[in-house]
Amino acid sequence: MASTVLPNGIIVPEKFSRDWYADLYHNWLELDNLLGGGTPKDGTLTIQKNGDTVGTFTANQATNETINIEVPDVNNGTLTIQKNGDTVGTFSANQATDETINISVPDVNNGTLTIQQNGTTVDTFTANSSTDKTVNIQCVDLANNQTVGGIKTFSNAPVVNSISLDGKTIDTDANGNMTYDGHIVDTIEEQGDGYIRYSNGIQICWGSIPVAIGTAFTFDPPTATYYSRGYNFNYPKGFSFNPVVSFSISSGSNSPFLNVCCETGGSDKKLATGPIMLFCTSSTTIQVETLIYIQAIGRWK
Repeated sequence: MASTVLPNGIIVPEKFSRDWYADLYHNWLELDNLLGGGTPKDGTLTIQKNGDTVGTFTANQATNETINIEVPDVNNGTLTIQKNGDTVGTFSANQATDETINISVPDVNNGTLTIQQNGTTVDTFTANSSTDKTVNIQCVDLANNQTVGGIKTFSNAPVVNSISLDGKTIDTDANGNMTYDGHIVDTIEEQGDGYIRYSNGIQICWGSIPVAIGTAFTFDPPTATYYSRGYNFNYPKGFSFNPVVSFSISSGSNSPFLNVCCETGGSDKKLATGPIMLFCTSSTTIQVETLIYIQAIGRWK
């Protein structure tokens, strides 16, 4: 049989002819070359998990192989972020997207605590101080001897028999009066224009009465003296008992024999004197300004 020419121009030798066998051998060589030289390969597939070999499978293996890779369950725990017990935001372990949670932190101030004793700064302490601080305010202990400077006021102090101050003893006498170095110490309870009251009950009042120029005197035959009209003086503060009253006159009087007296009878002497009169032993008329001075001492309580 002659060779056959295919439509594409390829010449196919006659079957079983020398050319047919030669062509077949040539094709086999190309196929063997394509398949690696004709020697079967047996590459090994190694399957690992986290770098550790789980199993292998060869390319020329005659049997099937099952290799099981255990995959753990994927949990999805939630992280909850709080500020002072209030939830600010959450983030889950299996979350697919990023999450930004902002916790606003206020500015830290640093105010200063100033500790004073009687207006004098003893020490200070800041709010943002990194160390502890102890501030000691020293107080007077009346149970022990101490040196006290300046003016000190003690309230609710323990009762003591006496106090030594500047080498002098402060104590009380049998009547309850405070004494300093054996002398009664008293304080002013109240004072004003023309009077002063002490805490021990003593009160002093004072003042003056002007006698007008030209004042004439009246003659009193039984006493052979001349006298003026009576003047009253009201005390700035009343007494609880009739006080002791003393009088004097200004040196501007024109008579060397001019004197002053006060009637003992009449109204209550705790609120006012009176009446007060000037008298002399000869006829006279006030020719210069004259003042009658009054001083009363007594008890107000």
